[in-house]
Amino acid sequence: ASKQAPKPGRCPRCAETLAEADYEGVTILACRSCGGKLVREEDMDRILIRRETGFDSSLRGKAADFRERFVRNPLQTMKMGDRDDPVRRCPSCGYRLYSRPFNYQYFVPVDRCLDCGRIWFDADEIEILQILVEDASKEK
Repeated sequence: ASKQAPKPGRCPRCAETLAEADYEGVTILACRSCGGKLVREEDMDRILIRRETGFDSSLRGKAADFRERFVRNPLQTMKMGDRDDPVRRCPSCGYRLYSRPFNYQYFVPVDRCLDCGRIWFDADEIEILQILVEDASKEK
């Protein structure tokens, strides 16, 4: 039997219902089951400009691992987790999500909806992106 795409408002990874949550002063949709987050693209600047002080050593380690893998293979754009995921659908509009680098400065791969502009971050991906952005700003 083929697996049906999750209905709008459901997590593209585990199909649980998403709930509104506050993240860095922005309202997002979050999955309480797997930790994924759906963010409007226009809210990303607001999220990234805020300085988080509470990243734990586990997240910092994941960011360091990602940075090391990127240095060894900068063209790799596969997702951090599963490489053979089935087609994922945007929880907002149902359009297909495409794995793309966040941007050309930070090659963290994220799932983007090319229709409504939402970005799906699997568990810890948005935090890893924030750590990379903060570390880069400290190096300047």
